[in-house]
Order: sequence, then structure tokens, then C-alpha cells
Amino acid sequence: MTWVPGSGPPPPRYDHLLRFTDDVGMLEHAMGALPKREHGYCTDDNARALIVVTRAEDLPELSGLADRYLAFIRHAYRGGGQFLNRMEYDRTWDVRRGESLDDGCGRALWALGITAVHAREAHIRWAANEIFTDAAGFRPYHMRSAAFGAVGACEILAIEDHDGAEGLARHAIKLIDNDWKGPKGWVWPENYLSWANALLPHTLISSGFVLNEDKPLQHGLEMLHWLVQRCTAPGGHLSVCPATGWTTDNTSQGGHQQPIEVSSFADAAAAAYDATTDPYWLDVMNLCVRWFLGENDGKTYMIDESSGGCYDGLNPDGVNPNQGAESSLALVSVMQHAHRISTLANTRSRG
Repeated sequence: MTWVPGSGPPPPRYDHLLRFTDDVGMLEHAMGALPKREHGYCTDDNARALIVVTRAEDLPELSGLADRYLAFIRHAYRGGGQFLNRMEYDRTWDVRRGESLDDGCGRALWALGITAVHAREAHIRWAANEIFTDAAGFRPYHMRSAAFGAVGACEILAIEDHDGAEGLARHAIKLIDNDWKGPKGWVWPENYLSWANALLPHTLISSGFVLNEDKPLQHGLEMLHWLVQRCTAPGGHLSVCPATGWTTDNTSQGGHQQPIEVSSFADAAAAAYDATTDPYWLDVMNLCVRWFLGENDGKTYMIDESSGGCYDGLNPDGVNPNQGAESSLALVSVMQHAHRISTLANTRSRG
């Protein structure tokens, strides 16, 4: 199975999301397609779930889920831009000594920004905006944590002026657009590639676009072009940075690849297309879709057709058969982006 612009991507499936959702929110880990309740919940995954149901069609089976995921995020909020991340199955918060909460805080702000603008129900938009505005003083030192918050901020800045959102976006630009100089041909703001790499150019592209500032926009596009080249295998398929990361002198293809990395690429390609309407980004989206459909290093189909879930990783010796929330939500997110961008491109070509 393959997808090309014009034919329409495979439609998003939500049955696995429903399997992982109970009256509290989205469960985190899986044994195969079954939720492992003993591992409980996390704010990260409930933020991801809130994003995909906010973007989803108005389907009866998804009714009420945005309220549930948003209520989880609100319950996690502790003021000052800080959100707890892990909840046990008995509904008690697990405050792990030494755990960095910044990434979860950033993802919560990302979800809140999207929901404050795009949720269908007015009461959900209002509540998301209230929490986002109170939490918008979040200023982490970690690049990716700041970037997650900034892409949520950009959703709000696209429709209105908002001092807190602008502060988040400018803070992330400052961290990412840092003039760090690597070896010749290395345009990245760090001396390694690790995880959610496409998030960094995504942040510059979206921030530059909504703030009407060409420098971060163009730098983000340059970074994303470079990353696509680094993550395209000789055979022409997508081969994303593995979980072990890449350094300036080691960017070999293969290793343990995770669906969330492909989802990060799709997020960035969608933002780049929205900012430029360059059809090149349709091709990048196509690579992301086809990665799940078997055009990857392992020539392996990453979707369990029985459950609708996505396997947790592509290993050199096959797939990780577990279908946790992060990976399955990544699959849904990519197909949502692909469907929206494909429809938008077709409309423009007819107009």
C-alpha cells in the first residue's frame, strides 16, 4: 500500500485510541495491543491524545474525549507553568526523584494552544485558553521543552496577539537560533541529533511565520531541508534518527527507529507547507506516510491491521510488537496531517 498526493492517504483510525482510554484518560504502555494498566498514565500522552481528537473529524465515538484529556491536563497543572507527568493507575501522582518534567510541560502547552484555537466546543476552547495563559510563563533551558511550548503558542498567535504566547515563541527562537557552529556541512544547533529532531526547525518555521519574521522562518526551512537529506536512505525512503542518536561523525542509517520521530517530521512538513505552499513538503509528508506502510529500512509494515495500533519501534531484526500510546498516536497524527495537506493541495490545484 502506498499513498501519493491526489489519491488520499489511508484514513486515521481511532479504535486503538479508544482501547487505551478509560474514565481517567489515556493509558501509557502496552503488551501487544492490550493496555498495561499497572503503568498508569502520563501527561505527555494525554496531551498527544488531546491534539489528535481536537484535529479529528466530528465522530460520535470520539464525543467527550477532548473534555477527558483536557481535564487530565488541568489536574496535572500545578501553577507557574509546571505540570506533573506520571499518574499511577490508582490515580495518585508519581513524583519521581530526578525526573525532568520540562518536556511534559512543553507538550501540555502545545496541546493547550491547539485546543484553545481548534476545539469544536466553546467551553473546551475557553478552558484550554485559561490554562495556557496562566502557564505561558514557562521558560525552560532545554531546547525541545521550549520548542513544544512554542508550537502551541504559535497556534494562538496565528489568530490573535497574546503576550504570553509571544514570549514562549521568542524564548524558543533564542535557544534554537543560537549561532552554534559545527563542522562544515553541519547546520544543526547542537553537536548531535537525538529525538524529536524535526521539532526544532518546526518551531522556527511556525514562529517566524506567525511573527512575520523571515530570519527564523528561513533558518527553520534550511534546517528541515538538511534533516530530510540526512534522514533519506540511499533507496529513497525515510530512515529517521535512531533512539541512540547521531553525532557529527556518525549518521549511519538503521538502528532502533521510533514512530514518534516520523510524526515529528510530519508535524514539521505540515508547518512548512502551510508557511510556503512548496510542493516539496508534500513529498516529505508522503515519505512519512509510506514509512508506516513498509517503505522503511526493514521493509516492514508498522500498523497492526487488527487493532489499528502502531508498533512501538522498528529494529534491525524486526518490530517491537507492543503498541503503546505514544507510537499509536504518532500514527494517527501523521495520517491526519497527510489527509489535511493532501486535501488542501488538491483544492489549490483546482483553484
